[in-house]
Amino acid sequence: MKNIITLAIVALLGASAVNAQILTSAYDPATGHNYYLLAQSTWTVAENEAVTLGGHLATINDAAEDNWVSTTFSNFGGVQRGLWIGLTDQGHEGTFTWISGDPSTYRHWEANQPDNGGAQFGPENWVNIWPNPGPRAAGLWNDYSNNNNWEGMPFSGVVEVVPEPTTAALVGLGAVALLLRRRARV
Repeated sequence: MKNIITLAIVALLGASAVNAQILTSAYDPATGHNYYLLAQSTWTVAENEAVTLGGHLATINDAAEDNWVSTTFSNFGGVQRGLWIGLTDQGHEGTFTWISGDPSTYRHWEANQPDNGGAQFGPENWVNIWPNPGPRAAGLWNDYSNNNNWEGMPFSGVVEVVPEPTTAALVGLGAVALLLRRRARV
Protein backbone atom coordinates (compact mmCIF):
# COMPACT_ATOMS: atom_id res chain seq x y z
CA MET A 1 0.00 0.00 0.00
CA LYS A 2 2.91 2.34 0.78
CA ASN A 3 4.17 2.01 -2.81
CA ILE A 4 0.76 2.92 -4.23
CA ILE A 5 0.50 5.99 -2.03
CA THR A 6 4.07 7.08 -2.83
CA LEU A 7 3.54 6.64 -6.58
CA ALA A 8 0.24 8.52 -6.39
CA ILE A 9 1.97 11.41 -4.62
CA VAL A 10 4.72 11.44 -7.24
CA ALA A 11 2.14 11.42 -10.03
CA LEU A 12 0.00 14.16 -8.51
CA LEU A 13 2.56 16.49 -6.98
CA GLY A 14 5.74 15.76 -8.90
CA ALA A 15 9.16 14.58 -7.77
CA SER A 16 9.67 17.47 -5.37
CA ALA A 17 6.95 16.03 -3.12
CA VAL A 18 9.26 13.14 -2.26
CA ASN A 19 12.59 14.98 -2.60
CA ALA A 20 13.59 12.96 -5.65
CA GLN A 21 14.65 14.45 -8.94
CA ILE A 22 13.14 12.06 -11.48
CA LEU A 23 14.22 12.51 -15.09
CA THR A 24 11.89 9.85 -16.51
CA SER A 25 10.11 6.63 -15.63
CA ALA A 26 9.26 3.41 -17.41
CA TYR A 27 7.42 0.17 -16.80
CA ASP A 28 9.08 -3.13 -17.73
CA PRO A 29 6.33 -5.64 -18.61
CA ALA A 30 8.82 -8.52 -18.34
CA THR A 31 9.40 -7.86 -14.62
CA GLY A 32 6.15 -6.06 -13.79
CA HIS A 33 8.18 -3.37 -12.04
CA ASN A 34 8.33 0.41 -12.35
CA TYR A 35 11.68 2.11 -12.85
CA TYR A 36 12.73 5.73 -12.39
CA LEU A 37 15.80 7.46 -13.74
CA LEU A 38 17.06 10.00 -11.23
CA ALA A 39 19.05 13.16 -11.85
CA GLN A 40 22.84 13.08 -11.57
CA SER A 41 24.03 12.10 -8.10
CA THR A 42 26.28 9.86 -6.06
CA TRP A 43 25.25 6.26 -5.36
CA THR A 44 24.34 7.00 -1.74
CA VAL A 45 22.15 9.99 -2.64
CA ALA A 46 20.45 7.94 -5.37
CA GLU A 47 19.74 5.07 -2.95
CA ASN A 48 18.27 7.48 -0.39
CA GLU A 49 15.98 8.91 -3.08
CA ALA A 50 15.06 5.37 -4.18
CA VAL A 51 13.91 4.53 -0.66
CA THR A 52 11.87 7.74 -0.57
CA LEU A 53 10.13 6.54 -3.74
CA GLY A 54 9.30 3.18 -2.14
CA GLY A 55 12.04 1.10 -3.75
CA HIS A 56 15.80 0.69 -4.04
CA LEU A 57 18.37 1.13 -6.75
CA ALA A 58 17.65 -1.56 -9.35
CA THR A 59 18.41 -5.21 -8.74
CA ILE A 60 19.34 -6.84 -12.03
CA ASN A 61 18.17 -10.45 -12.14
CA ASP A 62 19.08 -11.54 -15.67
CA ALA A 63 20.48 -10.46 -19.04
CA ALA A 64 17.08 -9.35 -20.34
CA GLU A 65 16.50 -6.95 -17.42
CA ASP A 66 20.12 -5.75 -17.67
CA ASN A 67 19.68 -4.96 -21.37
CA TRP A 68 16.29 -3.30 -20.79
CA VAL A 69 17.64 -1.01 -18.04
CA SER A 70 20.72 -0.09 -20.08
CA THR A 71 18.91 0.63 -23.35
CA THR A 72 16.00 2.41 -21.66
CA PHE A 73 18.00 4.80 -19.50
CA SER A 74 21.72 5.06 -20.39
CA ASN A 75 21.22 7.64 -23.14
CA PHE A 76 18.00 9.29 -21.99
CA GLY A 77 17.57 12.77 -23.46
CA GLY A 78 20.61 12.24 -25.68
CA VAL A 79 22.94 12.32 -22.66
CA GLN A 80 25.31 9.41 -22.09
CA ARG A 81 25.20 8.51 -18.41
CA GLY A 82 26.49 5.79 -16.16
CA LEU A 83 23.66 4.08 -14.31
CA TRP A 84 23.89 3.36 -10.60
CA ILE A 85 22.35 0.00 -9.71
CA GLY A 86 21.82 -1.48 -6.26
CA LEU A 87 24.91 -3.69 -6.09
CA THR A 88 27.49 -2.81 -3.44
CA ASP A 89 30.30 -4.29 -1.37
CA GLN A 90 30.24 -1.44 1.12
CA GLY A 91 29.32 -3.83 3.95
CA HIS A 92 32.16 -6.31 3.24
CA GLU A 93 34.93 -5.57 0.74
CA GLY A 94 34.80 -7.96 -2.21
CA THR A 95 31.39 -9.41 -1.35
CA PHE A 96 28.83 -7.72 -3.59
CA THR A 97 25.21 -7.85 -2.47
CA TRP A 98 22.01 -6.16 -3.59
CA ILE A 99 20.89 -3.28 -1.38
CA SER A 100 17.32 -4.59 -1.73
CA GLY A 101 18.33 -7.87 -0.10
CA ASP A 102 17.42 -9.76 -3.27
CA PRO A 103 19.45 -12.98 -3.67
CA SER A 104 20.11 -12.49 -7.42
CA THR A 105 23.47 -13.91 -8.49
CA TYR A 106 23.41 -12.36 -11.98
CA ARG A 107 26.51 -10.26 -12.77
CA HIS A 108 27.72 -8.57 -15.97
CA TRP A 109 31.17 -7.26 -15.09
CA GLU A 110 33.48 -5.44 -17.48
CA ALA A 111 36.83 -7.26 -17.99
CA ASN A 112 39.07 -7.01 -14.91
CA GLN A 113 36.20 -5.77 -12.73
CA PRO A 114 35.52 -5.41 -9.91
CA ASP A 115 38.95 -4.02 -9.10
CA ASN A 116 38.37 -1.56 -6.22
CA GLY A 117 40.29 1.03 -8.30
CA GLY A 118 43.01 1.72 -5.78
CA ALA A 119 43.76 5.01 -4.07
CA GLN A 120 43.19 7.08 -7.23
CA PHE A 121 39.40 7.12 -6.84
CA GLY A 122 38.96 6.10 -3.22
CA PRO A 123 37.11 2.94 -2.29
CA GLU A 124 35.04 1.55 -5.16
CA ASN A 125 32.11 0.00 -3.36
CA TRP A 126 29.24 0.88 -5.70
CA VAL A 127 28.32 -0.53 -9.12
CA ASN A 128 27.40 1.28 -12.31
CA ILE A 129 26.43 0.17 -15.81
CA TRP A 130 28.35 1.90 -18.61
CA PRO A 131 26.12 3.57 -21.22
CA ASN A 132 25.42 1.77 -24.46
CA PRO A 133 27.08 3.10 -26.54
CA GLY A 134 29.54 4.61 -24.16
CA PRO A 135 33.09 5.58 -23.40
CA ARG A 136 34.04 2.18 -22.00
CA ALA A 137 32.66 -1.35 -22.28
CA ALA A 138 29.07 -0.54 -23.27
CA GLY A 139 26.45 -2.12 -21.03
CA LEU A 140 28.98 -3.79 -18.74
CA TRP A 141 29.35 -3.23 -15.01
CA ASN A 142 32.09 -1.43 -13.10
CA ASP A 143 32.75 -0.82 -9.42
CA TYR A 144 33.35 2.86 -8.73
CA SER A 145 33.70 5.44 -5.98
CA ASN A 146 30.72 7.29 -4.55
CA ASN A 147 30.99 10.03 -7.16
CA ASN A 148 28.41 11.68 -9.42
CA ASN A 149 30.42 11.47 -12.66
CA TRP A 150 33.27 9.77 -14.49
CA GLU A 151 35.46 12.16 -16.50
CA GLY A 152 32.50 14.52 -16.83
CA MET A 153 29.94 11.85 -17.78
CA PRO A 154 27.08 11.97 -15.24
CA PHE A 155 25.96 9.04 -13.11
CA SER A 156 22.25 8.67 -12.40
CA GLY A 157 20.49 6.12 -10.24
CA VAL A 158 17.92 3.72 -11.63
CA VAL A 159 15.21 3.08 -9.04
CA GLU A 160 13.18 -0.12 -9.14
CA VAL A 161 9.82 -0.15 -7.38
CA VAL A 162 8.39 -3.62 -6.97
CA PRO A 163 4.61 -3.55 -6.61
CA GLU A 164 3.39 -5.09 -3.39
CA PRO A 165 1.40 -8.28 -3.92
CA THR A 166 -1.80 -6.49 -2.97
CA THR A 167 -1.27 -3.81 -5.63
CA ALA A 168 -2.49 -6.03 -8.47
CA ALA A 169 -5.48 -7.10 -6.41
CA LEU A 170 -6.39 -3.49 -5.57
CA VAL A 171 -6.11 -2.45 -9.20
CA GLY A 172 -8.26 -5.41 -10.23
CA LEU A 173 -10.88 -4.63 -7.60
CA GLY A 174 -10.93 -0.99 -8.67
CA ALA A 175 -11.48 -2.00 -12.30
CA VAL A 176 -14.31 -4.36 -11.32
CA ALA A 177 -15.95 -1.65 -9.17
CA LEU A 178 -15.71 0.83 -12.04
CA LEU A 179 -17.33 -1.64 -14.47
CA LEU A 180 -20.12 -2.41 -12.01
CA ARG A 181 -20.73 1.28 -11.45
CA ARG A 182 -20.93 1.94 -15.19
CA ARG A 183 -23.35 -0.97 -15.66
CA ALA A 184 -25.53 0.33 -12.82
CA ARG A 185 -25.87 3.66 -14.64
CA VAL A 186 -27.02 2.04 -17.89
